[in-house]
This record gives sequence, C-alpha cells and structure tokens, in this order.
Amino acid sequence: MGLGLTILRKIGGSRPIALSYEYVLIKRDSIPQNNPMNPRFRAAISLWRRLPLGCDEFHWAAYRTLSGMKPPLLYLVHRIPYPPNKGDKVRSYNILRHLVRHHRVFLGTFVDEPGDWQYVGKLQALCEDVCVIDVEPFFSRLKSLRGVFLGEALSLSYYRKFTVKSMG
Repeated sequence: MGLGLTILRKIGGSRPIALSYEYVLIKRDSIPQNNPMNPRFRAAISLWRRLPLGCDEFHWAAYRTLSGMKPPLLYLVHRIPYPPNKGDKVRSYNILRHLVRHHRVFLGTFVDEPGDWQYVGKLQALCEDVCVIDVEPFFSRLKSLRGVFLGEALSLSYYRKFTVKSMG
C-alpha cells in the first residue's frame, strides 16, 4: 500500500484489510517470484538504470515483459464512476476501463448518493484497490459557497476536507 492511498484512507476513515491472492498457473509449475531478488527482475532493473530518462515507456514495457505485471496507477475521480448512468460517470468509467487494461489501478473516489454504495464491489472487481469517501451533499453544497467568496472553483470547497489541511 502506497503512502498516498494510506493518507486517503485516513482522511476517509477507512481501514486496511488483508487481501488474499489467487494464481492460475498456465504453463508454469510454481507461483511467480515477483520480487527484486529474482534474477529476472535484477536483469530488468540493471537494464532500466542504464537507459536514458526519455525511455519511460520502454522501461514499463521491459518491466511488464520480464515480470508479467502491469505498472501501478492512482486514479482519482470526484464521483464514483459506476454505474455509468450520467455524463461524468460515463466518462470516468470508460477511462477506468481503458486504464485497467494497461495498469494496476488504485481508485480513489467520493460517494455523494447513498444508493451508489452498492456499486463499490463492482469497482473492487476491476481495480487493484479502491478507497471510497462518503460526502454529505447538503453540507458540501454549503461549503462550496465558501468558494464564491474566495474566488476559487466551487468543487474545491465542495470536496475539501479540513483533516487534509492538518495532515500537512
């Protein structure tokens, strides 16, 4: 678990849970050893360090080829992207579907409608990890009025959590 997702969990009041992993072995006799001590990873890391900085996409291609893993990606959206039944949710969901094909996606999102909590499981099936924070729409709309007086985007005040400020 990365530090960013840990901070997001603390803000939202979530707690980490242990996940179990299941491997389907195809053309293999043992579970893949995806760690830096594996000679295949050492070769990839050695090659990676020798490449110029502009070769990032090649770096990830080499990593994926040698490890069989996708690179991690943190995707933050202002509303839960499922179900894709409104304009912003349709866009976010389609982006998410594309990202999951090429990355291990860690999703951070807000839920502002109580009925949307039932869809968190659908997103957990798509993503590596999901952090969902409950937003009370009435109070958040009141908070967004603050943005009018400060001259900032209303969505900044709408989603601002005062605990973020104290975490530095």
